[in-house]
Amino acid sequence: MPLDQTVTFKTPLRKSSRISVPRVIRGQFKLEPTQILKVTITLADTLGNKDSFFGKMRKDGYITVPPVSILMIKEDRQSLENRIIEIILEPA
Repeated sequence: MPLDQTVTFKTPLRKSSRISVPRVIRGQFKLEPTQILKVTITLADTLGNKDSFFGKMRKDGYITVPPVSILMIKEDRQSLENRIIEIILEPA
C-alpha cells in the first residue's frame, strides 16, 4: 500500500544533502523507490523558511534534497549538515 496520508518526522541532514526515511515509516506504508512524494522541509529548531519539492526515495531509504531547497531554508552561511530537519511527506 503506497503512502496515502501525510507523515511528519525529524531527522538529521546527512552528507551530500540526504535525509533518511525511518524504517518504521518505510515498513508501515510500504514505500517504494518508484513512488513520487511531495517533501516539505524546514529546520526543526526554528520557525524559519519552508521549502517543498517532489522527489523519490532511493532503494537505501534516502531522499536527496535539491541544493535550491537547502539554500531556501538556510538562515546563515553555516552548513546544515547534521542539523535536525523536520520532514513532511505527502503523496504527490
